[in-house]
Amino acid sequence: VGASSLMTEQEDFLSLQKFAGAEIDRVGLCDDPNPGRAGEGYLNALNIGFQNELYEAEAHHRTGLAYRDQEKFPQAIAAMQKSLEVRPAIAEVYHHLGTVYERMLDAERAIAAYLTAVRLRPNYLVARFHLAAAYVEVDPKRSIREFETYVALAEDRQREQDRLQRAKEHLIRLQQNY
Repeated sequence: VGASSLMTEQEDFLSLQKFAGAEIDRVGLCDDPNPGRAGEGYLNALNIGFQNELYEAEAHHRTGLAYRDQEKFPQAIAAMQKSLEVRPAIAEVYHHLGTVYERMLDAERAIAAYLTAVRLRPNYLVARFHLAAAYVEVDPKRSIREFETYVALAEDRQREQDRLQRAKEHLIRLQQNY
């Protein structure tokens, strides 16, 4: 039993190391971002396995991000859906799934994913902004309401100032037309 436990700990350590290396590749901490190499690293970590389902879910999520950044959208969707099978109520995964659908020009699915993200976490500002933007062409009146909600939530957030300005510009244009 002791040897088995030690082996499990070593595998977990190795999978976490592979995950960490993939993160470095994805965000470009040591070099330019390399989503292809990152995706391979996440898959290697998943093949080794995780004892903690949080790590497993996040590895699938990050694999999806790597695929998204390579514009491999079907693989990105599959990886993110696998993440949601492991841990079904993670707002960030739904938000990122929305960004995949948005890049695929599938507004209906993007909106559904963004809606789930903001239902899970109503103050999730970036997801709320993307939801409002996704509604611009589909349902402008709903877009106005979502941008107004975003502005009310983001008004005092320093990190949101760029998006806040864009939201206000969208609101002015939308309100002039509706």
